[in-house]
Amino acid sequence: MSNGVLQLTNGSEYEAGSAFSPQAIDIKSFATTFTFQLTYAQADGFTFTLQNVGPNALGQSGGMLGYAGIPNSVSLKFDLFDNAGEGVNSIGVYTNGASPTMPATDLTGSGVDLHSGDVMKAQLIYDGQNLHVTVTDTSTQASFTHVFPIDIPTAIGSKTAFVGFTGATGGLSANQQILSWTYAPLPFEWGGGPFAGPPMMVLNGGAKINYSKYSPSDLELLSNTPDEARSAWFPNPVPITQFTNDFSFLAYGAADGITFTFQNAGTSALGPSGGGLGYGPDTPGAPVGIPNSMAIKFDLYDNQGEGNDSTGIYTAGDSPTVPAIDLSSTGIDLHIDHVINVHMVYDGSTITMTLRDNTTNATWTHYFYGVDLPALVGGPTAYVGFTGATGGLSTYADILGWTYLPSNTMTSPVLTD
Repeated sequence: MSNGVLQLTNGSEYEAGSAFSPQAIDIKSFATTFTFQLTYAQADGFTFTLQNVGPNALGQSGGMLGYAGIPNSVSLKFDLFDNAGEGVNSIGVYTNGASPTMPATDLTGSGVDLHSGDVMKAQLIYDGQNLHVTVTDTSTQASFTHVFPIDIPTAIGSKTAFVGFTGATGGLSANQQILSWTYAPLPFEWGGGPFAGPPMMVLNGGAKINYSKYSPSDLELLSNTPDEARSAWFPNPVPITQFTNDFSFLAYGAADGITFTFQNAGTSALGPSGGGLGYGPDTPGAPVGIPNSMAIKFDLYDNQGEGNDSTGIYTAGDSPTVPAIDLSSTGIDLHIDHVINVHMVYDGSTITMTLRDNTTNATWTHYFYGVDLPALVGGPTAYVGFTGATGGLSTYADILGWTYLPSNTMTSPVLTD
């Protein structure tokens, strides 16, 4: 490691290096994103590997990519050299320490060239049955997608594994660096402590993990200060074609409110303050906020006739004001310092949302029909998380717990943001 960069090989010949998580972690299904850069790239390549040998596992050099010889393992390779007919620009999946040469998937023709020296972004989602891989050249935006059917836990012999990277050179060499990496099991679940910080959330605008009277690690989305705009995102795109989503929140104050949002603008996405709720403008027809998105709001203040206790669904960064659904007759009051439990189920066309006041047990259910979420956000995966805002008046808003469970079926490959 040097200045936050993982150096797998440094351009010398006959190197073999590896780096793994110090503990075995959940691999039943997961989302992971990493960026890498290969310079002076002649040979041989690197792998993303899950294995059950231990954190010090290391395979052979040369065309074996630091992987071959590691038992109880699964690897995805990024290969620079033709050792056994695989070509000079390929990927592939291998198990149980087998030679990572053939069979292979050729990247030639996709515009993604592992020798280019450009920073590459790899996005992987494992849904329990298939490994969905997207590799993107961040300079040219050329992209390649592929789906590898594989039962990773069975291949490894466990539902947990050490996760990381291997790399190697031979008679020719390369400088191989992993620039960034996030990994999280799916479904992800947080409540009462285990979600207490990076890399589990990307926080913008002052949002923070903070102690509250309910938990030592709540997400403090709003802090009762005027003119705040904040957001918090899970760091990897996740499947959105079908899902179950549960979270609890607590708001107490006057204005303005929060949203739960799906978007493909990236982890820095953040909209305006005030009635825009950190998602879109507070006036219909004004310039839009977060593009390629859909939000469900929980609104405390009447900006445009929506009332001071409302919900609603909004798309493409439009103003989250009107039209709106008035909650005032439902027994759900968003202002009164009661924990509100939110339960959402999406079946591919309808979002069924149930709100329950944890103190009074008042319950309300609504159906949002005809929602084509992948079309709205631009693909079958998206960043998911929360936005919130205050204006001239303010409120506290804490997210107390969150569980997101995507379906095990993905109808198309992962798309880049």
